[in-house]
Amino acid sequence: MLSVIISIYFIRTGTPFREVIDILPNIAAAVIPLYIPMLWFTFAANKKLNLSKRLIEEYTHKEVISKTFEGLSTQIESLEDSNISKDLKLKLLFNLLEISTENPGKLISDYKDSVLYPTKK
Repeated sequence: MLSVIISIYFIRTGTPFREVIDILPNIAAAVIPLYIPMLWFTFAANKKLNLSKRLIEEYTHKEVISKTFEGLSTQIESLEDSNISKDLKLKLLFNLLEISTENPGKLISDYKDSVLYPTKK
């Protein structure tokens, strides 16, 4: 957009159209360094936004697991047979620990290359 504005300026000041076309590659080459930091900033901000969304999803997943455990635990306690209740509560706790060790973000591509989880080399 900047090169177009500069070209219009040259045309309005009376510079011949042929010279304006000859100047355009130089203008474009001069403007490219201005766009590189903006592109880098946009890429970095997008990556951090995606990581933030991933973190929100992981905590939401853990919250749902916690509420599920509380609900099922309450139902198990309401059972009349204490032996079955203890066995079910033990299995529930085992399953909860197994599920909570799994990371829900593992399905996302480039999980190990993210900013929050740098890899050691």
